[in-house]
Amino acid sequence: MQTYYITRGRLIPILGAGILSCVLYTAASAMCPGPNFFAAATSYPTGANPTYVATGDFNGDGKADLVVADSYVSSGGAGSAIAVLLGHGNGSFDAPVLYPCVSRPRSIATGDFNGDAITDLAVTNQGAPYVSVFLGLGSGGVGNGTFASAVAYAAGAGPFHIRAADLNQDGITDLVVSNNSVAAVTVLVGQGKGGVGDGTFAAPVSYPLNNLSTGLAVADFDSDGILDLVATENYSGTIALLRGHGSGGVGDGTFAHAVHIAAGPEPFDITVHDFDGDGIADVAVANTSSGGIAIMRGNGTGGHGDGTFLAPSVLSSGNSAQAVPADVDQDGITDLIVTVAAAPGSIVVYRGQGTGLANAAEFAQPTTYPVGGDPIQTALVDLNGDTKPDLAVPNYFDDFISVLLAACVQDPRAPVLTAVRDVPHDQGGKVFVTWTRSSLDVQGGPVLNYRVWRRIPPGMIVDAALVRAGRASAPLRIARAVDGSLGAAIEYWEALATLPAQRLPGYGYTAATTQDSIAEGNPYTAFFITALTNNIDVFYSSNVDSGYSVDNIPPQCPGNLLGQVMADGSVALRWAGGTDPDVAGYRVYRGTSPDFLPLPENRIATPSDTGLVVPNGSAFVYKVTAVDTHENEGPSATWILATPVGIDRPTLAFALQGAAPNPSRDGSLVIRFSLPGGGAARLTATDVAGREVAARWITGAGLYTVELAPAGRLPAGIYLVRLAWGDRTLRTKAVVVK
Repeated sequence: MQTYYITRGRLIPILGAGILSCVLYTAASAMCPGPNFFAAATSYPTGANPTYVATGDFNGDGKADLVVADSYVSSGGAGSAIAVLLGHGNGSFDAPVLYPCVSRPRSIATGDFNGDAITDLAVTNQGAPYVSVFLGLGSGGVGNGTFASAVAYAAGAGPFHIRAADLNQDGITDLVVSNNSVAAVTVLVGQGKGGVGDGTFAAPVSYPLNNLSTGLAVADFDSDGILDLVATENYSGTIALLRGHGSGGVGDGTFAHAVHIAAGPEPFDITVHDFDGDGIADVAVANTSSGGIAIMRGNGTGGHGDGTFLAPSVLSSGNSAQAVPADVDQDGITDLIVTVAAAPGSIVVYRGQGTGLANAAEFAQPTTYPVGGDPIQTALVDLNGDTKPDLAVPNYFDDFISVLLAACVQDPRAPVLTAVRDVPHDQGGKVFVTWTRSSLDVQGGPVLNYRVWRRIPPGMIVDAALVRAGRASAPLRIARAVDGSLGAAIEYWEALATLPAQRLPGYGYTAATTQDSIAEGNPYTAFFITALTNNIDVFYSSNVDSGYSVDNIPPQCPGNLLGQVMADGSVALRWAGGTDPDVAGYRVYRGTSPDFLPLPENRIATPSDTGLVVPNGSAFVYKVTAVDTHENEGPSATWILATPVGIDRPTLAFALQGAAPNPSRDGSLVIRFSLPGGGAARLTATDVAGREVAARWITGAGLYTVELAPAGRLPAGIYLVRLAWGDRTLRTKAVVVK
């Protein structure tokens, strides 16, 4: 079973399938108004002192199974084992089958280590300097739910957390471990040949940290195509970032010295997630010692991170052991599931507010669910086959795992909000809202109309009394409180439109968003639909869903680009600014040949006006593009010394050069193509099942390099890239490997 972290509207595979197993569920599948997102916990025996859990389909029956690390700390580690619980597909499980470990197992990573397409396990042993590797048994690429005896590999002192990832990008899975008895992280490179592992690992290589470590994550934080590591440094109040070494976007499995970043009083666990939807990895750091969750936004521009983070914004969740991003209430907005380690312990759900923020202010309305003693980690996965997310929570002070099934229900009389999608090929600000009809929207039925509601973001709500008193100024809106119960935070909604019910199977409305996309992220706007009858007190409300609007139209090519070589060898460039109303500035690139691509590594300046002087620049070719307020970059104008007049719109062919690099090793698709004339072109990518996984509209002649899918977006596979312009179409294939 593939492991995912969740970002709004799409699945992002966690590199190497670690312990967190999450599935994104569409808002149309269930109505989750809360506060009862999960049913009361049911307990299943595991073994003594369970710590971490991983999920997968170990026996190939299509039902989720669990594997739990039983540390047996209460007996000094004697009897240490992992417990495999095969699922029945209804939220219940077989009795655990135990497989001995070395001493006090902690974290579990899943992956295919020997290339037989059957899930294997790698388990840390905090009480001994080893990782235990259990190869899955079965035949024909299908596991039978059992595992071979463990093989131990040296992994540094006190191995605690483990991640599996292809760190040197040779097609073979490697392991990386945080160490809790020495201040280090340790890398074990997977062995094999031809991109196929043989199930063994090389001698460990350790990288020093400032302090003992527990939490660990793997991601590309500096957008160079090479995987980096981030680990907690428990008692120094920091996390350590170790950038991956390599070249040309390919890692070599080694890492730079750690950079230490403040992250709370006692960082214990770390989760990577794009909270603000800007394409740059953010982190959520769970702090024990009642330190809460430190949310730290990744810095960068244009969807490319620079490997640094803003100062932490703290969500006061108490003694926190883990934070899992998920869309629990099915409104299309990321929520947080926080594990609170205490006796008794609890799981706390914080609802996301859809403001597009990567900080604690994004979350509100905590709901608490009791579990056993001292829960450390949770897995989010569909355990009963109803497509809704359930929770599996080991309890360290007890001998069982708590299972909390999703408690969402859907009233068939309510319409179902199916999607909130950006309106393509526009300047932003609008979305398509679509829904399916109420079961009462039939001939002779009582449903007469549908009303479209839009949520007012919390930051836009102004107390009416302050407005009347002259101490605040804001437009007052007719609003409806969805939940006005005593003690509950009120959500304000405004009615956008009332439409007739016409006994159609589906309806739609083009709605304005409260905010458009911005360089810092994509603020989400939430909607729901009410089916109305002739009785004002009888109505049926849909699920809530959300989406964001995008400016799909880049600026025109800068006109009349001219250059003058000065006496000192500098080049004075100037160009016409054009008539696009949303131009925010320009980007100037430099290369050595007319066909060089305007890529970030070639960029020399980002002026806000229409001129630039480049010292000692006469030996180069220059390209200038316009960038709008939403970070859309248009086609480039070119200046060459041998051509003293500007090339406003160079003669180009209709051509699709393809993906670069191909294969892609970070899950991104960067496509190069050229358009010879005006009109809109559509660039799409589909997977082998024919499903469209990414799309962009492009307008205007030019040579383009377009990031069709950001890093981490796509799982490994083959994709068909299609460029359609008028009645002409070009196709090519792109490959993603991880």
